[in-house]
Amino acid sequence: LQSYITVYRKDFLEMEILKKGANINSYSITRSYQLKENMNLMQFFSRLAVPAGFALSPEFLFYPLYTFIPPGIGADWIRYFSIALYDYWMAVIAVVSIISVPLCQPQIAKHMPRGLQHSIFTENIAKYDR
Repeated sequence: LQSYITVYRKDFLEMEILKKGANINSYSITRSYQLKENMNLMQFFSRLAVPAGFALSPEFLFYPLYTFIPPGIGADWIRYFSIALYDYWMAVIAVVSIISVPLCQPQIAKHMPRGLQHSIFTENIAKYDR
């Protein structure tokens, strides 16, 4: 998480430097487009972290139940039930991640079929295009 924040801040500062004006030694069009793409991807991952956190949190309960309850003490049904819920939750995570991608990224939601073009965020790409 610390490296993610560091890279995000460094890219943001680089974009601010590029907005001030071109410097002969450091400016290139491909570099500015790469920085814009990095900023957009990191913003997308930041938006996706909240739904992923909610989707992944129950697994941290199911798997330790299976691991920490020793077999053969009369509580095997808890172990089997927790590992079944763990396997079931993997399918739930797949569905949640597929649904949350267009909800968290307006650029992807824009290309969805007409009835599915919903996003919980607004598109603010122009912020970096000055």
